[in-house]
Amino acid sequence: MTTIKIFLVIFVSGLISCDNITRMKFDKSGWNSKNDIVYDYRENMLLDLIENHKVTGLKYSDLIDLLGPPDSKDSVSISYQISIDYGTIDPVAGKDFILRYNKDSIIESFKVNEWNN
Repeated sequence: MTTIKIFLVIFVSGLISCDNITRMKFDKSGWNSKNDIVYDYRENMLLDLIENHKVTGLKYSDLIDLLGPPDSKDSVSISYQISIDYGTIDPVAGKDFILRYNKDSIIESFKVNEWNN
């Protein structure tokens, strides 16, 4: 029974770690590097940004200093496009990094939103 549990842990860990993303350390210039309409390295840097750079608790201005200008903004959140898949013409899937801030312009939370049309 223990052997089965160990095998399952190894198998599930392998599945979780399987992705086609080459991970990179976050840096602002790479984060903002853009090829036409697609960001070159955001997908590769996102995990390092989340794990090693404390974005919650930052002032809005400090976040902008860290990441650069957002792709979209409203009264309570800002968003950075991570990836987008254009089918033949229109976007069919994508991933966004969304950060919510409070009335004092302090980042309270973030989420990664994956979407499909």
